[in-house]
Amino acid sequence: MEGLAAGKIKDGHNIVMVGAGLGFVWAAAAIRWGKAD
Repeated sequence: MEGLAAGKIKDGHNIVMVGAGLGFVWAAAAIRWGKAD
């Protein structure tokens, strides 16, 4: 939430979140930030 609070994330931006664990455990999500069309 630091980027959001700092004003770095604005409507229309594409955001990728990635998380990794031990071994072969990982997850990723791509999100278009803002109101839905």
